[in-house]
Amino acid sequence: RWLLDNNLGRYAGFVRLGTADEPWFYTRTLPWSTFPAGAFAVAAAWSAWREGDAARAGLQVCGMVAAGIVLVLATAATVRELYGLPLLLPLAILGSSFVRRVPARVGATAAGALALFTLAAIGFAWWLWARSIAEGASPSIGLVERWLPSGYKFPFEPVAVAIALAITLAWMALWAFRRAHWLHLWTASVTALWGVYMVLLLPWIDNAKSFRQPFADLAEYLDEPRCVASVNLGEPQRAMLEYVVRLRTVRDPELADDCRYLLLQSKGHGEMPLHPGEHWALLWEGGRPGERVERFQLWEGPPRVTALVTPATVRDRAISSAPATRPAAPR
Repeated sequence: RWLLDNNLGRYAGFVRLGTADEPWFYTRTLPWSTFPAGAFAVAAAWSAWREGDAARAGLQVCGMVAAGIVLVLATAATVRELYGLPLLLPLAILGSSFVRRVPARVGATAAGALALFTLAAIGFAWWLWARSIAEGASPSIGLVERWLPSGYKFPFEPVAVAIALAITLAWMALWAFRRAHWLHLWTASVTALWGVYMVLLLPWIDNAKSFRQPFADLAEYLDEPRCVASVNLGEPQRAMLEYVVRLRTVRDPELADDCRYLLLQSKGHGEMPLHPGEHWALLWEGGRPGERVERFQLWEGPPRVTALVTPATVRDRAISSAPATRPAAPR
């Protein structure tokens, strides 16, 4: 059953797991998530075709595997960024054949440009950390607040600071001697960039991405029995809701005959998938700290959700504006 649901079920969509398909999702995701392996793979395939060398077994195998993965992703009923991870392997192998064709000057220029960006980004991370420690909370910066909320109280962790400092110094020493190949320097810059941010700013990032606070707030509005139907609730969000407040929602509203609560999650552009109707009252609306797109709404209404929320309702009744009903006080 597990194998069927998590393979054919996700692909065909009959188990309603994962995030629903979004038009051109992988067209927007794969170019940056596979960079630079994807760009090298495309260049390698193009060069092999122009030079009549496309009959090589290695190129054909990698190309067929990559094409097969893309075909499965494009026709699947559910989408997630991590579903594209297997694509990195054939693209990296295919693109490796083109690395030796890149002129040394072009490669060095690309690696140097990335190094300048990495230097600025790492310096910004250290400045953010130092200012947050000095002031006791993260500063209010408009660009940063699009992803990370201000006012977070940074803990001072000596081990994390030592690791981030070691990564920074090792990367600077590698560039100071410049005895490595440009591709190694490129890889070192990417590793240093992610390493410093994930070590130095991880508590802040983890706080912003945590569902603990919003789901704990949501649970205060629920009375027993806590039967909650959900529409458009993502798989990670559903798992975290059960982990944080021990609440497992009913994914299919048609089966939630006795549920008096309905939980909605916004779509990719921030709009809600539906409006339950005039017989429902909005109890709570919220999201993670600093999150502006992903929102949740908890509604209370009469039982028999099936009479109000059906697949046709989910498909046809899209909410166009925020409901006029004000959230009620927590009980």
